[in-house]
Amino acid sequence: TGAELVSRTGRAAASCRRTRQLIRKGPMSETTLLETETSADAWAKLRDPRFRPTAESIIERSAPPGVRITSMTHVRTAHYVAYRVDAARGAWLVRVGVTAPSDSAPADNSGPHGTSVNMPTGQNREYRLARAFASAGSSAIVPERYITFDGYLDDHAGIDVLWMPFLEDSGVPVTAAQWAQALIPLHASRPAGQLPVFTNRAKTMERMGLWEDREAAAGIGAEYDAAMARLFDVATAWGPVHGDAHCGNVLVADGKAMLFDFDTVCWAPLVWDLTHLITRAGTDRNTGYMAGELKAAFGFTDEEVDAA
Repeated sequence: TGAELVSRTGRAAASCRRTRQLIRKGPMSETTLLETETSADAWAKLRDPRFRPTAESIIERSAPPGVRITSMTHVRTAHYVAYRVDAARGAWLVRVGVTAPSDSAPADNSGPHGTSVNMPTGQNREYRLARAFASAGSSAIVPERYITFDGYLDDHAGIDVLWMPFLEDSGVPVTAAQWAQALIPLHASRPAGQLPVFTNRAKTMERMGLWEDREAAAGIGAEYDAAMARLFDVATAWGPVHGDAHCGNVLVADGKAMLFDFDTVCWAPLVWDLTHLITRAGTDRNTGYMAGELKAAFGFTDEEVDAA
């Protein structure tokens, strides 16, 4: 039940808070990007525009065999720096991110049920899960190459680079049937390595822990637990879920919805993946899915769709 969802993610939550607080500070004032020594600082260095020449040099070093780069265009800065890379034999979306000890060691991301997790984090996680889900028949954007470099940021964090095919998004709305086409094979897959068990509650409570209005946070937290208790009670099946299935994490190419960003994948009620589709109705390319079309597309029960 919701009352029993007591997490053991305090250390991970504290690390996330420190990272976000540092990133909120904006561009750094130091004259060099490589002065500080904490892995949290590494995220700020990566996001600083002055790091882009270094990122572009790393991309050149990381190119797959036989790829001759003709141009690079910065397209996004998030928890990674993304470039469109054009070459003689095609185009790629290349993401430069930060590695940390948890990328190569058992992750302290145990979820509310205390299940140990051996799945890597960061872009290594994206690389492995995308390939596993694609093998299971899910419409996932499959990375071609993952490589790491040490020494660019600090003694605790290095750089990782993920090469994915660059696909032109049609920009059309994503239908419920297209979502089902992409998500149902993911739900049925069983990727190697353990997945964290329903991590959303820990992340949600950690965010509310930063609210100044403690009374409001407590009230919303209680409502969240009650809603989750109902969803858990009516769920007919558990398995891998994307965890952040919204129109910003999918593109439509050749009429097919292609998933990416698998950093929130966890073991949860399968119907959990409907929550983002429902709550973001009318935004982005979300058509405002009706309960009936979601039930028909995914095969969930009325009770599951209502709970989501």
